[in-house]
Amino acid sequence: MQINSQPFFNSQLSGMNDLQSRIARLQQEISTGKKVLQPSDDPAGYIKVQGLKQSVASFNQYDRNIGVATQRLSQEDTILSNVVTAGIRLKELALQGTNGTNDPAVRKTLATEMQQISDEMVTFGNSVDSNGDQLFAGYHSKGVPFTTDPAGVIHYGGDAGRREVEIAKGVTTPTSSSGQELFMQVSRPDGKPAASIFSMIKSAVDALNSGQPCPDAISDMQAAIEHFNIYQTISGSRQQKVNSVQEAGQSAILSAKTMQSSIEDAKIEDVATELSQKTLNLTASETSFSKIAQLSLFNYIK
Repeated sequence: MQINSQPFFNSQLSGMNDLQSRIARLQQEISTGKKVLQPSDDPAGYIKVQGLKQSVASFNQYDRNIGVATQRLSQEDTILSNVVTAGIRLKELALQGTNGTNDPAVRKTLATEMQQISDEMVTFGNSVDSNGDQLFAGYHSKGVPFTTDPAGVIHYGGDAGRREVEIAKGVTTPTSSSGQELFMQVSRPDGKPAASIFSMIKSAVDALNSGQPCPDAISDMQAAIEHFNIYQTISGSRQQKVNSVQEAGQSAILSAKTMQSSIEDAKIEDVATELSQKTLNLTASETSFSKIAQLSLFNYIK
């Protein structure tokens, strides 16, 4: 009686094909480090991974905005520190200007230094960020905001807007104060209306150049110092807010990446062990099949 060996051969070939497919898959997991490579590998896991990737991409976009805010706020803080220092020097010069023993030549010298400081403040007001955008022009990112007319009067060409960026979903922050509020609306003591720091300096300079003292400049410069200190504090508070949001975002990114890794990353040691075992099984199957096939052929010929 002759036994049909075809089903046996088919079964053996199918088993070896399965082993070869599995080996190829394991090699792919080792090369990519991933166990979820397509939706069919783990439909629920694949969808979860895509959602996590989108979350990370979103956080990364906010991180770029945070970088912009940090750069501008840091630059603003440095400028305000310089402006406060300038205000302190202006007050010192104003005090010297009230000294009754100073002759007109001395007062003119004091006026010259005051004017130089005013020019420096105009330069500060026309500062640009790393992208070449005006820092203190409000929404007018291009064009010089502070200009001087022939009479020596400083004019502001920006607006009162504060440029903002979104640093997290639904969370925004101004990246600087406007030149209008910083330089043109300095609160003054004794109920006097707010004034431009430049007009305060010009009044003192004009008085000194005419040989007169400038007693009002002392209180004006003190008011300016306090004004700039307030805005330096505001800038620092905004930076603290940005830092806190950045820390929370980085923590969220780390958590998302950890979760993503737990879903899609292959355990290389386990995969390598299985690959070694499957390779041995395939080798053994091929050897056995070859011998059985030769024996069956021999019996068939016999």
